[in-house]
Amino acid sequence: MPLDDVRPRLPPTGEAAGSLGGSLVNPEVLPMRRPSRLRRRPAVAGVLWLLSFAPLAACGGGGAGGGGGGGPVTPPASIAYALAPTTFETGDVLTPMAPQVTGGAPDTFAVAPSLPVGLTLSPTTGMFSGTPTTPTPHGVYTVTASNSAGFTQTTLDLTVVLARAENLAPKDPATFTDDDIRYFLGRTHFSTKPSEVAAVKAVGIPAYVDAMVDASDDTNASLESTAAGILVNATDPVGLEGGFPSQAQVARYWMHLMLNNPQPFQDALAFFWHDHFASSTTPVESNATWFMTQQVNLWRKQGSGNLRSLLLSMARDSMMLVWLDGILNTKNAPNENFAPSAWTTGTPRPTSCRPRRPSPATGCGSTRPPARRSRSSTRRGTTPAPRPSSA
Repeated sequence: MPLDDVRPRLPPTGEAAGSLGGSLVNPEVLPMRRPSRLRRRPAVAGVLWLLSFAPLAACGGGGAGGGGGGGPVTPPASIAYALAPTTFETGDVLTPMAPQVTGGAPDTFAVAPSLPVGLTLSPTTGMFSGTPTTPTPHGVYTVTASNSAGFTQTTLDLTVVLARAENLAPKDPATFTDDDIRYFLGRTHFSTKPSEVAAVKAVGIPAYVDAMVDASDDTNASLESTAAGILVNATDPVGLEGGFPSQAQVARYWMHLMLNNPQPFQDALAFFWHDHFASSTTPVESNATWFMTQQVNLWRKQGSGNLRSLLLSMARDSMMLVWLDGILNTKNAPNENFAPSAWTTGTPRPTSCRPRRPSPATGCGSTRPPARRSRSSTRRGTTPAPRPSSA
């Protein structure tokens, strides 16, 4: 034990001493505790401990403040859609189209005025999509992309028209495209040539149609003379050259006209009537195959004219009379095969028809009956039936 920690314990004084008999008590050696520094250390250590967190708290608070601000928000600089002024048809399904934005990211998108019915613009992504359902006149629609710092705008130039398959209104000639012209020529000609496209563009479709119809019954002497030479055979009697063509010669004759006619609509329309009043050289003998060339020329000359005149001519046509057994008509047994073809041209139809030999597939309005030979037909090499003056 260190000496500094040993001190004498003195006897009490006064009464306390007397009670002890006044005798001096032997000194007692007791340990003496020194004021401990450890009792002050917890307080100091606690203060230091608290102070050690002050810088950290300050740093943490600053970090929280920085997170709340996040720096300045940048406004969107521009917005655009890869969409030129566009005309949609009702029923067109649009491929979803996202906007191209520069600058800060927008939070919201809006469009004014309202888009055509069926088209939509996402308010959160700006995605343009939909299927237009209602024709809408041309309009300019403003798209706004914005965030808390600002906004930017672009426009959509849109028109919605009725789908072509449903639209019976004539198209404005000023809006015809090259595709429209090629489609038109493909329906009225046998092919589409660059020279024909250029001719239509030079005068416009209305004027071209007028000229095309006006010339559909013209006679091209040079062309028809060359075509007629295809029908001639070396064995033809003098004065009856071209009166005995084979079926192949008749086909080549008309093909020559189709390919070389400067007015192709004339033969295209004749071919339309041939499809309607279907006939063939099959039931006639070789001395009467010229009936077919006569019928072709009837369509070429009257195909774009008066419908009543055409029907009357067809009712008297030699090829049609043979093909549909009109040559077998009698007072007591009229043949009705020609009637369905005549009615289906657009003339008023009867409430019922009863063809003598109806087709199981088509019923009323049967296809051609079994082939019969004309009573007036003759063998090749003899004098054929006289040509009508129209030939």
